[in-house]
Amino acid sequence: MWFLLEQIEPFGEFGAWLRTGVLASTIANIFRGKDRSAFSPLDFMPEAFRPAKKPETPKTMKEKWMAIMHAQNAIMERSKNA
Repeated sequence: MWFLLEQIEPFGEFGAWLRTGVLASTIANIFRGKDRSAFSPLDFMPEAFRPAKKPETPKTMKEKWMAIMHAQNAIMERSKNA
């Protein structure tokens, strides 16, 4: 039940950092330039209190590896032809 309550209304250390982040982002957004993107409360929270990033899918991991290997093969081909 406490877990559900915290999802609705954060409390404890996370809630404290979130409230601080809201204040800091509001002040930072008042003084940011028009060409800059808006700050988020998460930008002002320590890494340990930020929500975990979603893990990559196997498809995106494969695409990244294929791009790396393609670049590596191109470098090897250039060194052979040089």
